[in-house]
Amino acid sequence: IHERLVGSEMCIRDSPKNAQIILYPNPGNGNIHLRDAGISNLANYEIAVFDLMGRNISYVQNGQTIQLVDAPNGIYFIRLKENNSSHTISLKYYKNE
Repeated sequence: IHERLVGSEMCIRDSPKNAQIILYPNPGNGNIHLRDAGISNLANYEIAVFDLMGRNISYVQNGQTIQLVDAPNGIYFIRLKENNSSHTISLKYYKNE
């Protein structure tokens, strides 16, 4: 997986499927938006959010937005796994209110 930071957006290119995901704003206040990933509906994905210690973090999903409601400032990893598939996308997110 190759990642690059473009302004306040984290861009992930997953080479096996050539998918590109833009996560913004990054850093942000906990409202995470996903764009241009070929993802038309996050409901088709199993979503998991982890902190640096590997603990599962609770979130609220609303359309193409993931909200880290009660999470403190820090670095988080977001894993999107297509339902009925082994394809997994991992993203890094910086929360800073």
